[in-house]
Amino acid sequence: MKKYLVLILCSFCSLSYGQMSNTMYFMKKNPLQNKFNPAFRPECKFYIGVPGLTNLHVAAGNNSLTFDDVIYKVTLDGKPQTVTFLHSAVENGVDDFLEAYRRNLRVFSDFNIDLVNFGFRVKRSYFNVNLSTRADVQVSVPKAIPEIALVGMAEDEKKVYELDDLNVAAMLFSEVGLGYSYQINDKLTVGGKFKYLYGHANAITKFDNLKLEIGKEKWAFTGDAEAYIACPGVTLVADEKSMIEDVEFNDDLEVADYTKASGNGVAFDLGATYKLLPQLQLSASVTDLGLIRWKDNVQAMVKRGDFVFDGIVYDVGDDSTDYGEKYEEMAEDLFKVDRYPSSYSTWLTAKALIGAEYSILKDKIGFGLLSKTYFRPSNVSEELMISANFRPADAFSASLTYSLLDGKFSNLGCGMNFNLGPVNLFFAMDNIPLKYAKSEDILIPSQTKQADLSVGLNLIFGYRKDKFKEIESFIDSTATLAYSYDSDGDGVADNLDKCDDTPDNVAVDSVGCPVDSDADGVPDYLDLCPQSDKLLAGFVNESGCDAAVDTDNDGVCDYKDKCLGTAADSVKFVTESGCAKVDKVVDLDTILVPIKLTAEEQAIVDNVVFNIKTYEKNGLMVLNPKSHKVLRPAAEILLNHKRYFVKIVGHTDFQKNKGYSYMLSKEHAMLVREYFVEQGVERHRIEIEGMGCEKPLASDKTEAGRLKNRRIVLEFFVEKVVEKEVKDKNSKK
Repeated sequence: MKKYLVLILCSFCSLSYGQMSNTMYFMKKNPLQNKFNPAFRPECKFYIGVPGLTNLHVAAGNNSLTFDDVIYKVTLDGKPQTVTFLHSAVENGVDDFLEAYRRNLRVFSDFNIDLVNFGFRVKRSYFNVNLSTRADVQVSVPKAIPEIALVGMAEDEKKVYELDDLNVAAMLFSEVGLGYSYQINDKLTVGGKFKYLYGHANAITKFDNLKLEIGKEKWAFTGDAEAYIACPGVTLVADEKSMIEDVEFNDDLEVADYTKASGNGVAFDLGATYKLLPQLQLSASVTDLGLIRWKDNVQAMVKRGDFVFDGIVYDVGDDSTDYGEKYEEMAEDLFKVDRYPSSYSTWLTAKALIGAEYSILKDKIGFGLLSKTYFRPSNVSEELMISANFRPADAFSASLTYSLLDGKFSNLGCGMNFNLGPVNLFFAMDNIPLKYAKSEDILIPSQTKQADLSVGLNLIFGYRKDKFKEIESFIDSTATLAYSYDSDGDGVADNLDKCDDTPDNVAVDSVGCPVDSDADGVPDYLDLCPQSDKLLAGFVNESGCDAAVDTDNDGVCDYKDKCLGTAADSVKFVTESGCAKVDKVVDLDTILVPIKLTAEEQAIVDNVVFNIKTYEKNGLMVLNPKSHKVLRPAAEILLNHKRYFVKIVGHTDFQKNKGYSYMLSKEHAMLVREYFVEQGVERHRIEIEGMGCEKPLASDKTEAGRLKNRRIVLEFFVEKVVEKEVKDKNSKK
């Protein structure tokens, strides 16, 4: 019994495709949606899963073969029979089987059970905790293996098969996760999850340039191979030559001993959602980014160099020889036991998910698109899924999906979510079998490569229902009581509430709107400057702080300026209220003075100097598109500061003669100017100058020096008003 338990621990599980069916991705009413993206937030204030039933996910299948590729119905002796593709009655059975068999057959199954699950909301934050047991295994068998077994070779033929893709990776572990999601604003939400991994059992193979050469005289294995196992109660017994002699199982271990740690690790989930439009939400995440380090109960087998099998001589008259044992001895001689195995690491199957959903009818119906990419040590694969999502009521929602798996759009999925009071129940399948074959009164999916199922049972509390549906179902005999309903729970009845969507726990005034103590137009719960001057109303930013708007640039902010429209930069010639001084007649002049940029802006400008490249196209000099990425941030400086002017100075190395160098440097400056103009910068704010080779930074005798001398320098200025002459307005001319 315990031997079978060990084998189950080490080889039952297969490639984990995820902790839930993909069909659940767009189910907003489901509290466990954050399994896909840690930024997803349940609509309920608190949820807790029923232990062992909160989330169960199982899956199995392969990427190549269906039941119809292996089993055939034929008529033998006038009777219908079910046979395999190897039967002589099946025409081209082997050829059809190998045609369906991909370059690599990947067999998988998946198991995930959540033992503990709960989460809760605190204002804009949402926390969640889970304890799960998961199984990840992948078996990859290259097409060469069935070709060797089924096709063989001609008598005098030699063949070489590449076997590097032969792979086994199995892992059983538990996970303790702590997730956090924060709603930055109405559009953007970010989230992350830390996972501590407690490894129970693992088996993995590693091959390097492994080949099998088969011929009439001998078979030869070349290349290196390693196999590792970390599992309690398993010991590889070796003889004095380190050859495998036996595999021992410790019968004295209890069942609980098989759940102890053979390794530890960590993993992370990261994600974000962004509401691009009121009806369009984008989402992206990376999950299971981590590894487990296996250091206890480690056993290893290695193959180094070449192994040649010369064959076995059969004696037809000898009944005493066990030829099966000879083949077993050959296999044992292929590998040696590593007596001092070191610890090793295995990566989880990381997944990248990118989704988008467009909703209509007040989010009652949504249409989604999901891309899911798997990153495994041996390969990378992608799934695409389109989804129609229905949310007619809080109590019920459903999704119908169609997926592209392994290059084929032939996978129909369906999921349903029920919120029955405090009880949440869901189930989903990504690959629903649509065709079945009957074998001995048993229905078997005949054209399905894989299938999966997710089910769960949770308790939810503080679920904010749709207020319109809630009001409609509000049972009351009089209109007065119906109007007294308070849908946002702020203490002000809807018939008096002018702000009927106030967030939870926000202080409101008599008409149900958030309190604005300083009357600056920004409610207190968003106001970072709650003691602003009341004159600032209409002149503050979204955080309630002084936006310092000065439309006429006279040094007096608009909320204090009683004479909007005075001359730009007339700081010395206006009163505190922004009006011109009446006792002076001022003759003003405007000059450009250098401006000190911020450290961030200066870094952008410095990055331009040596990174502007040009090339000739159809006889004309043009900017290299790579230079656009460098110039765009510099253009943003000019677009964000309308008072800024720029001088573009071109420099080059010595080219033919000084005159040509001057012309070339000016042409480079002109190209930069035209790019700025294309980005929306007014031409009159840009001055250009070509310096040729007059101001070198290094010697032109070396290529490195010439490259350094070819540069573009941006100099920023701002207009300044200066006083040319001041006269008393009453003085005589």
